Amino acid sequence: MASQLTLQVVQGASRDFQLQIASSSDATPWSPTNPSPFLSSDTLSAVVWPGADQPIMLTLVPTWVDVVSAIYLLPFANADTAGLPVGTAYIQVSVTRGAKTATAANCRLQIQAAPGAAAAIPTYTTFNDMKLYAPWIETLQDTNDTAGFLAQRGRARSWLDNALTDRFKIRPLSPQLGSAGAFPFFMGGPVDTLPMKWFRDILATNSGVGGKPALIVTDTVREAVSKMALHYVLADEILRASESPYVNLAGNFARAAGGCLRSLKAEIDLNGDGYGEYIVNMSATDVR
Repeated sequence: MASQLTLQVVQGASRDFQLQIASSSDATPWSPTNPSPFLSSDTLSAVVWPGADQPIMLTLVPTWVDVVSAIYLLPFANADTAGLPVGTAYIQVSVTRGAKTATAANCRLQIQAAPGAAAAIPTYTTFNDMKLYAPWIETLQDTNDTAGFLAQRGRARSWLDNALTDRFKIRPLSPQLGSAGAFPFFMGGPVDTLPMKWFRDILATNSGVGGKPALIVTDTVREAVSKMALHYVLADEILRASESPYVNLAGNFARAAGGCLRSLKAEIDLNGDGYGEYIVNMSATDVR
């Protein structure tokens, strides 16, 4: 009978598991001195894969520790775990004798994250900013979350950057409600330009010419991304439970973040002098 184990490894770290192949009621021992149905000449092998019919991620070489008791060693080297993605995968251990191969064990493998060298997730807000609008939010953080809900704060920043990029224009080519300059001149020219890579890149790196932040983070910016980050946190909680008390709160924070966005006149500092050289008016609406 295949064992139902859950093994845990950390990315980039080695670990050896000493396991025993579970016996079944119909297993016939070879002799009184060898109660297990295995021989020392039987070859062990093991693979790690994501599950279903996905391809193999890693091949392992188990070895017998005590064939009489069906105990074997399943080794993971540093290089083996370094390339595994965080999450749950599966292990299948097989035994081969001649032309026959049988499955000895099927296990779950939990791959845990290790400190890395990835670039820090950029944000426009802090965990304390989030707590200003939801002082209780810290109680929802568990071991699956990044510190201070960093992932959700980073996602809130990309939400704002995408909105600003969508609205950004080199020059207004059509009249806009809420902005000055709706004259016949603006009715001419080509249609609105596509989002500019230059502007998106500036927001993505958040560094102007002088190495200063490109988007000036005002209180309105900070409030918008804080509330959107809270929405993402609460949305995750909703996914974890079919009946969640956070359904209404998640929607409320999303609507509040959208309200801040619609009133925002984003100031873009293009030369690093601390002042906005370009304004992205999120409250203006094209009438064309």
